[in-house]
Amino acid sequence: MKLCVLASAFCLLTSIALGADVGIDTIVSPTGTVDSGVPLVPKCAVHAYTGTGQVDVHFVIPEAGYHDSLTLPPLPPGLVDSATFKPWAPNARDSMTAVAWVHCSGDTYPQNDTFRLRFFVDVLSGIEESPRVGVRTMRPVLTMARGMLFLPSSTSSSLSCLLDVSGRKVMGLHPGANGVSRLAPGVYFERSAASGEPSAVSVRKVIITR
Repeated sequence: MKLCVLASAFCLLTSIALGADVGIDTIVSPTGTVDSGVPLVPKCAVHAYTGTGQVDVHFVIPEAGYHDSLTLPPLPPGLVDSATFKPWAPNARDSMTAVAWVHCSGDTYPQNDTFRLRFFVDVLSGIEESPRVGVRTMRPVLTMARGMLFLPSSTSSSLSCLLDVSGRKVMGLHPGANGVSRLAPGVYFERSAASGEPSAVSVRKVIITR
């Protein structure tokens, strides 16, 4: 207990003497493409470049009306800490902005206080909107792949790809056999569209095994 108090006091005195510098390293979640209707936990990484006093951290998704904040205790120089906020469930297909920022008394370098990124909300879990407003239809979504992933001949090569669970593209796909043996086993999502129908995008879950 005494050590914790002394460490906090040291950080506070250092920030007063030298000036504090704390910023957002990155936004951990949400990133890439996230699943509509599936709750996620917004999270960012806070970097104390010098010792600091208490640090207020905010997280906003303006398009969704989401805003949460928390306060971290004084941070020692060089520490990268994680700030985790209340869960949020996206509920519409859209392109959105995540913004995280910090506030610390005596901060001498505000240029690194804010981090923002764009991410996308899409239907990844097998329920998608039908052309009729308000109607959803189920479709087959699970595929097991071992070494090869096969796509129909009608698939558009320019619009088809394989995504990891964070929504990051890991490889392009084409009609016929696609070698996936170099990928780590796990869950992926195949995003594809038929040739001549670029707006008719479908997504299915793919489990790659050895």
